[in-house]
Amino acid sequence: MAKERILPTAPAHAYRWRVFQPVRRGAIRRTGEWIETPWGRARVVGALDQRHADLHDACLFTALDVKITDAGRFALLCDPYRLRRALGGGKQQYSYEGMQKLFDGLMDAKVEWESSYISKNITIELKGKGHVIDDVEEPSIKVYNPRTGGERALLKVVLGSAWSRLIRDDIGRFYNPAAVAALDWGISQAVARFLLSHEPGCSYAVDEVLRHVAGELTSKQKRNARARLKSDAAGLATLGIEFDIESLTLRRPVNARREALGAG
Repeated sequence: MAKERILPTAPAHAYRWRVFQPVRRGAIRRTGEWIETPWGRARVVGALDQRHADLHDACLFTALDVKITDAGRFALLCDPYRLRRALGGGKQQYSYEGMQKLFDGLMDAKVEWESSYISKNITIELKGKGHVIDDVEEPSIKVYNPRTGGERALLKVVLGSAWSRLIRDDIGRFYNPAAVAALDWGISQAVARFLLSHEPGCSYAVDEVLRHVAGELTSKQKRNARARLKSDAAGLATLGIEFDIESLTLRRPVNARREALGAG
């Protein structure tokens, strides 16, 4: 799978810092308050939800080509048809207008983060501030459109310089984003991305994962979230994530990597 050798689907820590709220719609506009987590902290000025995460991941996963600009930013050549298929869960096309609104949100939001992790006895510092995406434009490159018999324009998506550095320096995670987009609930998507940010073999109590992806919840909110995870259990399984309803445990078995890459 050549795309995986170019870029990961996502930087692992981005989905441990709660940058993207665990809802599909109706995200609250954040005003820059720090979100503290066991893996560092981040703050957001803007409203980013799981649909924005879907588009972010789809851009990295489906990119036809990747260039690095003079400013060190990743410039991705993306096919809007593939992006919309990924946003629709791989079965239906997301609307072009809806996709453009998501791009607007990713370009509008400002994200700042501070963290570090150890790799091979070396401490890797993750610190930056900026936009997830800086620019989206239509280059002169076109490809054949089998639906119309004509051509369609590709998109050039330029990531922010700090965000590009995060992708280079962080732990890269590889999975098919269409399978995450196909989940019915935003909380399920946030939980899936959190589990996928960890190595196969990890195991968490459900309420612990909910606290990591959504903060402190009321008893009613926890019950609703557990019910939504239960309804999405089959979809989570396609990503190699097991939801044990009896023990209220979420885990990624050691063979989960193959499922995550092949789903969708």
